[in-house]
Amino acid sequence: DKLSAIYKLLMEEYSGDVPSGIWRPRYNKFSTYLIKAAWGENWRDRLSEISKAFIQHCSKSGQLGSPEVDMLHSLFIIRRDVDFRAEEVGMKNKFSRLINDLDDKERASSIFKNLVETYPNDAIFHGHYARFLYENASASNNYVHSDDKLFNEAQNQLDIAFELNPYDADLFHMQGMLIRRQLKSLRNEFEHQEERDADYV
Repeated sequence: DKLSAIYKLLMEEYSGDVPSGIWRPRYNKFSTYLIKAAWGENWRDRLSEISKAFIQHCSKSGQLGSPEVDMLHSLFIIRRDVDFRAEEVGMKNKFSRLINDLDDKERASSIFKNLVETYPNDAIFHGHYARFLYENASASNNYVHSDDKLFNEAQNQLDIAFELNPYDADLFHMQGMLIRRQLKSLRNEFEHQEERDADYV
């Protein structure tokens, strides 16, 4: 019957032995069909739009609890079981899968900007937006000055984060990494200047 078919497609989340009233697709492929039905065949091209609509929907649901905040963090901030602080972590693992799937810095940046505007009192969102900015500023295929606007905006986001949570160890790590990235850019500036000077000799 219909109910049996629904149970084959959906499953309810439980908190211990108590049903939570939250249902989700049982299989990932079925989730894709739901997304296509709601957003069309070109939903991947609209991923940033969908993400921002979801952020706004969450913001209208009232005060978020820990599970909802964790969900937003895992969706937009970091990969599970990956330590973003580890130097050996590649660029593709520094951010959530959704952010990487965009493969577009401008659209990804718009999601982070939407997060900090929607949740201005969340230090984690501000801190990781800063991380996104300075990591992209110092990407291997970029050449930016140490006072580039990306670095400056990253510092601005960290300043806000520190005001909200001045004792967060992760924020101190991000601040240190921002300074490190700026020093690397400064070194590159000196090296380029030395090369130009040598050409005139």
